[in-house]
Amino acid sequence: MFGLSRRRSVVLIAVAGAGMAVGAVSATAAGGAPHTNSSHVVAAPNPPVRPHSLTAHAQPAVIATNVHCGQTVTASVTLNGDLFCNGPGLVVTGANINVNLGGHQVTSNTFQANVGIQLNGKTDTVQNGLVSDFQIGVEVFGTTDTVLNVRASNNYDGIYDTGAGTKVTTSTIASSANNGFTSTSSGATYSGVHELNNLYGLVVFGTKTLVTGNVANGNSFYGIYDGGVGSTLTKNVADANGGDGIRVADDLAIDGAGNTAKGNDYASTFTPIQCFGVVCS
Repeated sequence: MFGLSRRRSVVLIAVAGAGMAVGAVSATAAGGAPHTNSSHVVAAPNPPVRPHSLTAHAQPAVIATNVHCGQTVTASVTLNGDLFCNGPGLVVTGANINVNLGGHQVTSNTFQANVGIQLNGKTDTVQNGLVSDFQIGVEVFGTTDTVLNVRASNNYDGIYDTGAGTKVTTSTIASSANNGFTSTSSGATYSGVHELNNLYGLVVFGTKTLVTGNVANGNSFYGIYDGGVGSTLTKNVADANGGDGIRVADDLAIDGAGNTAKGNDYASTFTPIQCFGVVCS
């Protein structure tokens, strides 16, 4: 169980070309797989430009009074104002807890440190708001939890899902310094999620993941990478990424059809691959 005082190591993915060490980040013509390195964080070279201004958060008009930064939430709540946190945001623990951000934001004042929203329980939900400037915007540890209509922006990692049966839908992940969305979850469903202008878009290492109707555009490297087991990819869009549009390294993956990709380019002498492992139009 994750404690509020525990420091976390962030997983940084890398493109594994010939002779590349785990933990380094580079784009290769071979379209190598992103890897994880939990021992330390290595800064990515030339990260994408991310709009950010701490001064914009210095004078919030409204501050939530029904919850506070660092709180463990054990009952459903709708925020009545914004949260500007010098440490962790909210930790959701219990069953059937609904945290409705109510259109408000949970933002870190210590840029890209700590976790914004963490779901630890069973069938819990976070929805309807912005989570920004944390090390991890939304982190899922629980079972059958839901992330709905959330925007994760300017975090180091936007959403990190290590749970089971997670559902992430109609959400946007933008301008992450590392991965927009990383998954090692089992039996998860990701639908209607937009990964825009991150270092990598959607990276799947889980099992039996349903990836459907997502949009991964303008990311610095891969749009969508699937290195899991038994994923199904259907009607996803990956355009104008710096590397391959959709790359599936999973021999057991199911091509659910309707995937599209165009304009993906390594911006080098190498020829990009719009889609590998699934058929794209």
